[in-house]
Amino acid sequence: MKRLAIAVLAVAALAGCTENIQQPKGNPEGEAVPVTLSAGIGTDVPMNAPTKAPVESTDNFIAAVGGWTTNGTVDYAQDTTWFSRTSSIAGNAKQAPVTLTPAQVYEPDDAYKTYMKAWYPDSLPTGGEVSFPNADGSVDVMLASEIVGSKWDKEGKELVFNHLTTQLKFNLVDKSLVLPTTVEYIRIKGAELPVGIDLTADALICSPAADLDVPEAAGVAITEEGVLAGQPVMIRPMDGNTVTLDIKTDNALYEGVTATIDGDASFLPGKAYTITLNFIQEEVELTATVTEWDNTGKGSGTIL
Repeated sequence: MKRLAIAVLAVAALAGCTENIQQPKGNPEGEAVPVTLSAGIGTDVPMNAPTKAPVESTDNFIAAVGGWTTNGTVDYAQDTTWFSRTSSIAGNAKQAPVTLTPAQVYEPDDAYKTYMKAWYPDSLPTGGEVSFPNADGSVDVMLASEIVGSKWDKEGKELVFNHLTTQLKFNLVDKSLVLPTTVEYIRIKGAELPVGIDLTADALICSPAADLDVPEAAGVAITEEGVLAGQPVMIRPMDGNTVTLDIKTDNALYEGVTATIDGDASFLPGKAYTITLNFIQEEVELTATVTEWDNTGKGSGTIL
């Protein structure tokens, strides 16, 4: 019988063209006050850039910004008053100045305020929702929640981007396998892929739960030193503190393998969990160790 031991490491994560872009309102007499913004990554999440990979601290990304100008209660389900894109934002930005394209100005009427949200990946909102393609879990979804400004309240407006997904990575370690072993697939059971953002609720819109194969894991040879298998996947944070996997190698099939995290009641947005698969030539057994960003969580489980 073969034994598969699993260790889980969790760290705080860290996530196009449009038409009819509305130009900013302005006062021809020169009284228009420009919208000036800064940007940063939320302090509780690391950085995950472009849609095909997590945005790391060394990456840059360009986000969309929507403005809703009103003298009453804002309704994010309505069309934006204006839509712009940011200048390039660094993955470790903290209050970094942001340039909007096209540039925008505040409504000159004192009774009006402008409500703003920003999101990545960049997409034009419709009916209060943003949508984007995502077939394999490679999209890092980030949202900067509401900030409010006006011609008299224009200082210190910062877009704070937070990651909305949980990130999973897989590390494979050979712990005395007799034969050379190559992975055929690592399959996450019941994963939900983000395909949009509900701007009215600051929440992910996801595809129905389905099994997800880790991209580019097939063909990875397990090594004694450990090797990352495939690409990171970013999915809706799972309810509960377990994730179930099917793992197939060229020598064996492990079905229903469950990894358990302690310390978190559920998988959290903005956290990256590294699941280490230790392959051992004995009975099938699972253990898990969870380390959060502050090096405190632990967990365990066994499959017989």
